[in-house]
Amino acid sequence: MKKKIIITLSSVVGVFIVLALLMGKVYKTGQDRPPLRYATIPESTQKFLRGLIRLGGDLAGVDIVMGGPYDWENEKDLGQTEETWSKEEDEFFIVYYKKDKDATWHGYAQNVLKAANENIIPLTKLMGKYFFPNDANGRKLPIYLATSPTEYQQTASAILSKPYTDKGSIGVTISQIGNAGCKASIVLHPICFSVKPRDPYDYVKVLMHEMNHYIFLSSIDFSKDISFYNWEIEGIADYCAKNYIQQWEKINSSNRIEFIKEKCLLTNDFPEENISQYWAGESFFHYLEYTYGDDFVKKFLQTAYTTKTEQTFSELDINPEKEHSAWVEYLYNDSIQ
Repeated sequence: MKKKIIITLSSVVGVFIVLALLMGKVYKTGQDRPPLRYATIPESTQKFLRGLIRLGGDLAGVDIVMGGPYDWENEKDLGQTEETWSKEEDEFFIVYYKKDKDATWHGYAQNVLKAANENIIPLTKLMGKYFFPNDANGRKLPIYLATSPTEYQQTASAILSKPYTDKGSIGVTISQIGNAGCKASIVLHPICFSVKPRDPYDYVKVLMHEMNHYIFLSSIDFSKDISFYNWEIEGIADYCAKNYIQQWEKINSSNRIEFIKEKCLLTNDFPEENISQYWAGESFFHYLEYTYGDDFVKKFLQTAYTTKTEQTFSELDINPEKEHSAWVEYLYNDSIQ
């Protein structure tokens, strides 16, 4: 009888210890999880987010993590959990690279780290705010330098935790979006380091383009009923990047202007058949700057962070059909000057 009592007590104590450990683990997990930035995300916005992949381009790297994203600590970055990566870092960024005998990629990493810091002021000026680590649950923005096209694809896929299949890109911002905010990582294609400075594929331009995506998606208020078109996010990123290196080219081709006239309506995504969401989208923001001033471009963005595009037009007293016609007229006038 005494033996049974001892066994029973031992069992009870054992169960209690197991439950205590489980409760401790649950508590620790809850403590470690990042605070919620958006208590709720409307179903309409969730539906829009789930469809972001349709935009193609850089946004093939978007993933939705309702309740999360989790693991914002840089110690859990792919660049630190896989021993093949080395790093250069400062208080705002970590650049992950692969060592080589000539230290070429180490030099690239140092250059990228410098360029990333130089991008902060122009991004803040245009986008309204830069998201530093204290705005991103203590996370420094990771930037990966891939040494081959295969490694570029594999790195993006590993960070995204699913296949990254957009083979035409030369840079991608992997964005995990959810109630805790937008957790981002950038991967640069090796072609960015094999071209001459100021080439359209130069790492300076591509990095600015990708960092613009990071700021745009971090600025969106996902607790609101929001949506945007592909020409907005790709157009403003190219507008920002090319303005920064002062390399904007006018659209002089009548074929391109006619393409915009017929197919680039402001109330739809721009056709992806010739990546018009990039060059035509950029052109529209230049038109807005020329017509209304650069402060108006900033106002357009600030409004777009919290509304659907149609509502943005309404609040800024923009008639999209009339504005489209005026944009085309501006392009024709500008092309003959």
